[in-house]
Amino acid sequence: MHMREGHVQEGLPIAEEALAVTLRTEGEETLDAALAYANLAEAHRISGEPARALPLFRKSRALYERLLGPDHPRVSSVLTQEGLMQMKDGNLGMAEQSLTHALQMVEKSCPQCVFERVAAENNLALLRIRQGKFAEADRLLTDVLTLQDKTDALPGQEIAVTLQSLAVVRKKERRYDDAERLQRRAALLVGSYR
Repeated sequence: MHMREGHVQEGLPIAEEALAVTLRTEGEETLDAALAYANLAEAHRISGEPARALPLFRKSRALYERLLGPDHPRVSSVLTQEGLMQMKDGNLGMAEQSLTHALQMVEKSCPQCVFERVAAENNLALLRIRQGKFAEADRLLTDVLTLQDKTDALPGQEIAVTLQSLAVVRKKERRYDDAERLQRRAALLVGSYR
């Protein structure tokens, strides 16, 4: 809750304590431990400590792979986070491998898993933008937006971020009218949450 509200420094010690308690009470080879590793990794990622986050994400993914199988949607979710970290570190080749594999896993093992698919496609689109592959980024973000529009479970703020990302891509593609329309829709969504 602290991290979602932007209070990372309050959330980080709680995530560390949760991992320690989980390891003491449940043990290392449990789903609770995998989740606790992922939560602590996310806290470090948000606080700008990628060197501390990446090994924790990898530990979480390894546990999920052993306990749930290598193609489980949770494995995909953690792999997506690893891909973001690799992209942020400038390792675009590794990021592409991770993000592409994460999307393939979701498409294969759980095509109806909307949240996992949205995350995987969105993050791969961010990589494509960084690589200058705007047509593919457009295709991915358009699909993300379609999925988001079909579900009521996602907050409008997330849809607004997708709209803004797609507007950036459309500007790069010189589709200025589309970009402006997307920006207006994003502004309406953001305004309705203030």
